[in-house]
Amino acid sequence: MNHTGPAGLPDAALLPAEAREWLSRPSAARIATVWQDGGRNAYPADLDVANRVLEVFPRQADAAAINREHGQLTARELADRGIGQFLDLGCGYPLLGHISEPGLRTELGEIVHDASPLARVVHVDLDRGAVAHSRAMRTADAGSHGPVVLGGDILDTANLLDAVQEVGHLSLKRPIGVFVHDVLPWAVDDDQLLAAMACLRRRLPVGSVLSITHSSRSWREGGWPGPSGSCGKQASPTVQDPAP
Repeated sequence: MNHTGPAGLPDAALLPAEAREWLSRPSAARIATVWQDGGRNAYPADLDVANRVLEVFPRQADAAAINREHGQLTARELADRGIGQFLDLGCGYPLLGHISEPGLRTELGEIVHDASPLARVVHVDLDRGAVAHSRAMRTADAGSHGPVVLGGDILDTANLLDAVQEVGHLSLKRPIGVFVHDVLPWAVDDDQLLAAMACLRRRLPVGSVLSITHSSRSWREGGWPGPSGSCGKQASPTVQDPAP
């Protein structure tokens, strides 16, 4: 029996109700793949939202590439400065070999392990598909210090950090480089978002670095220049100060 419909997508009529509901609801992680690798993991609901975003912000694909490059450069910089632990919040789907620019295929874990073979990385995403793909691809050849992938909600920060600590891969007693790249704009409750970021800052060890990015309609000084200066990525690296 053929379990797929047009374009190789699962035939919704043959799926359980929970799976049908999950596929019909747009996912930020899957939507992002539309702008990065043509949407290999996207479904019609995701494509619809991605195309509507492009209608109001045609440079989003460029912004996605800039965001990925910024993350790579930030990871290298932090690793060179001696940060040996990284927490990638909203990691999304791995793009190994799936995008046209070879330089953008390099994963965060590869970058930090080149700088420090003992560096540790934890990837986190709310999307179950992104977590499953990440576990399959990001840990395929990993040794004892390879990456760990967790399912979790960045807005439920306290429980998320408890889960990270429980796994034991990262220590909350040593500095951590935290990436929150193109994640916050998907949250709809600003108060909940502010509370989550405040909790994250409180819980991070002294000397940690928090890198936050989001797309911007225009480039301004301090932003990340895109191809031919066509669009920008606002970056907000923050060094965690000692708690009072």
